[in-house]
Amino acid sequence: MPRIVVVKNPDGSHSSEVTITVEAAELNDGRPTLIPSMISGKQLSVDEAIHHAIRSGLRYPSFSSNAEASKFAMQRSETGAATTHGFLGKKVIMAHKTPLVRGEKLTPRGRAKLQSQIKKAKSIMSDTDNPKAARESARRIFARATTQLKKHPAPAGKKSQPSLGETIRGKVKKGVEGTFPSDESIGLKSKSNSTTSKQKALMTVAAAGKKKSEQ
Repeated sequence: MPRIVVVKNPDGSHSSEVTITVEAAELNDGRPTLIPSMISGKQLSVDEAIHHAIRSGLRYPSFSSNAEASKFAMQRSETGAATTHGFLGKKVIMAHKTPLVRGEKLTPRGRAKLQSQIKKAKSIMSDTDNPKAARESARRIFARATTQLKKHPAPAGKKSQPSLGETIRGKVKKGVEGTFPSDESIGLKSKSNSTTSKQKALMTVAAAGKKKSEQ
């Protein structure tokens, strides 16, 4: 963990922390992330700050937008920054995670995560306004994710059977356009007209009895 050094600025003020917001694929899956650009009192370039954040293995706060990140940075600065809150990066607490690969197969969650990483990496790589380090990070993530997807190709899709609801809706629509289907044709039985096997048996016995009495 870098030591916190308070430096004196040209205007006479003091700073214990200088931060920037970046989008790097290896930091919070490319979400806007606040990282320090001053380490142990030394000012870093944007690319150097991104490289340091990635190599540090620390977790940095991420946000849904750059505006939220800027707001957080301002509030942190107004309340003492690193002097009060400590270094911005925090140690990663290992927690149980659902495995992306189970046995020899990629789980649905793992496949979705890799596809999301590829999509975000493409977005970062294609934007030339992004820092060089951010685009390099995106290329590494893109390469790893595509390799995993190639290693675990999607299983051949089975032809899905339509649900009962879809079958009914389809047949009813067809009936509206042409001949309206009967209840039996769409898997439904009329309560008043339906005849069970037990009822059929009783009707057969009754008919036989009636025939015998007539004789």
